[in-house]
Amino acid sequence: MTRKFLFSGETLIQTAHRLETLAEKCVFIPMKMSLISFRILEAIAKEDIYIASDLQNLLKSKKSNIAQRVQMLEKRGFLRRERSKEDGRKIILFITPKGKKKVEDVRIRFEKARICLESFFSKEELESELKFFQKLNSFLDLQEKSLSKIFEK
Repeated sequence: MTRKFLFSGETLIQTAHRLETLAEKCVFIPMKMSLISFRILEAIAKEDIYIASDLQNLLKSKKSNIAQRVQMLEKRGFLRRERSKEDGRKIILFITPKGKKKVEDVRIRFEKARICLESFFSKEELESELKFFQKLNSFLDLQEKSLSKIFEK
């Protein structure tokens, strides 16, 4: 007898893909920026300064990808970088006023989208969704290695 699940990994993957496509189409393409570039900018905005090598751990991305994104963000005037005076091997990233403005603009747009979403769902549905995703993220954090092994072969 096969067990039926209310929760399907396929459903989650399809929904995640739809959300990613929608975000790309409605948010990141109009901004002329990728999700990872925005996450870099947002991380630096939270701290005002950031050590470039720390971004690799935060975003779980390759060093070359981070370097390419940082270079593009610098070229567009969203951040600037300097060598650390204490350790010349480290690159310190600073957000510019233009970068802060970009992050704030996106936050305002996401807030409008959140208000739109909240008008569609009931308070109970939103609370249930929040609990579900918090628990799902905890599961994924704890089980990432186990899941990797299942799908390796």
